[in-house]
Amino acid sequence: MGIPLVYQKMRADHIRLIVGFELIMNKCEGGPYDGMSRIPNVDYAKVGGVDPEDYWKMPMLQEGRFEWRTVKASKDAWILARPNIFPRFYPEVSDGRLASVAEPDETSDVLTTLPIDIIHALVSVLDMKTFIFLVSTCRTMRRYAFTSLQPYARKHVLDLPWTTPFLDSDPPEFIDSQKQAHRVDSPHDGDWLLYLSHVHRTDSMRERRRIWTICEEAKKQYAKYRQIVGQQERWPKLEAKIDKKTMNVLAAMLALRADRSRR
Repeated sequence: MGIPLVYQKMRADHIRLIVGFELIMNKCEGGPYDGMSRIPNVDYAKVGGVDPEDYWKMPMLQEGRFEWRTVKASKDAWILARPNIFPRFYPEVSDGRLASVAEPDETSDVLTTLPIDIIHALVSVLDMKTFIFLVSTCRTMRRYAFTSLQPYARKHVLDLPWTTPFLDSDPPEFIDSQKQAHRVDSPHDGDWLLYLSHVHRTDSMRERRRIWTICEEAKKQYAKYRQIVGQQERWPKLEAKIDKKTMNVLAAMLALRADRSRR
């Protein structure tokens, strides 16, 4: 029936949201003209940093063509990266990294002479950028960052929901417990600082972040227009249409499941 497996596992409220989004925001189509190949009212260039429509070509009387070779040779080549290739997560800080910040000499500056619990209290209220700057100031702070401050690096990783594999995706993203970061099970004192660094450097994570921000903007625009449409006279009829289409999809899903169970 042409229903992707991922949709077969969605709840009714998820299906209804997708149907409502499509009917209120309009369906995305392929091609570069009239806002096609994009979600209406989402500024892809502003939100994601790149406008893929710049790489669409429409020769006269021919179908549109996405010039991926041009993209590959450009500064925007990273948008071709697979967004599900995650940096490796190390459950322990390597001896080599620890050796690079060997036990520091006695210090006398105002920061590193603070009691360690005060340093923890200070670090706990910093945003990610300030945290990175602080632990990069000297070898002593780097040593702390590699050891007792790793849980704070973990917090900054988990505050960015696109940085780790989904735990309930289909197909699964979390497939290797020895190499991937798990939002719950991975040790809190693993090398989260290294992982935090890598998620801001690889093309795959850069592309994943771009897709994530576009989705967030799409959700924001949908909420805006859903509120507007909900106050219009046509809303009762549109809502009935959403309900009917949702029920049709759910019925098709149930029929497909029943057909598979008989095989």
